[in-house]
Amino acid sequence: MQTAVLLAVGFHAPLLRPLQPPPLPVPRQHVTVPLNPRGTTPLLPPLRTTRNFVVRRPKPSMSLAAAAFDLTRTRVRLESYGSSAVVAALLMNAALRLYSSTDIDGGQTDDLPEWARHLIKSLFTVAVSVSVLGGTYATVVNCLCGVYAKTALGLGLNEQCLEYLARTRTFRATSFQCFVASLVSFTISFPLSLFYKTKGSARWLILGAGALITIMMVKDWITILGLANAIVYKARASLGT
Repeated sequence: MQTAVLLAVGFHAPLLRPLQPPPLPVPRQHVTVPLNPRGTTPLLPPLRTTRNFVVRRPKPSMSLAAAAFDLTRTRVRLESYGSSAVVAALLMNAALRLYSSTDIDGGQTDDLPEWARHLIKSLFTVAVSVSVLGGTYATVVNCLCGVYAKTALGLGLNEQCLEYLARTRTFRATSFQCFVASLVSFTISFPLSLFYKTKGSARWLILGAGALITIMMVKDWITILGLANAIVYKARASLGT
């Protein structure tokens, strides 16, 4: 009898347990799928991409055509330095050959007073010395500036090239002044060399004609330099380049 009761109670035990409320339904979560297929990196502004690298959009103030045009202008400037160096070197060589071919201790000046011989000799020596030294300085400075600026361009260092040219501007201005002084000194020394190689009153005529031609040439050169300063360099200063 007891066994039957126990079996009946065991059979109905699940029915005697307290009823538990059913589990609440889990709300559906709205998952935002990023547009980036990888989903690991934040989204970036749209860029023009290729297979292996990303190309940034150029700044509005700087286009590819403008960059190429700036590079062209820089090359033109460097070519002008090379031309100045070549002319200064030729001028220096001409002054050296003029000095070596002129006999300042003898020549045709024996009939002149001693003070006149010393004066002509001193003028000729100073003129040739200024021409040679000025030409040497102008040649070396222009060559160095051109070589190292072209080296920077060849390595792709455009900003460093512009900085180098800006820092050497004073030296180039001095070299240009030396070039002008060398040119004027050569035009003075050439008639003096002819004076040493001519006899009689003809040498005074040659010296006077040479001095007149020198003055006319220097006047024209000064006019050209003044126009360049008024038109080109003032505009360059206003642009800040």
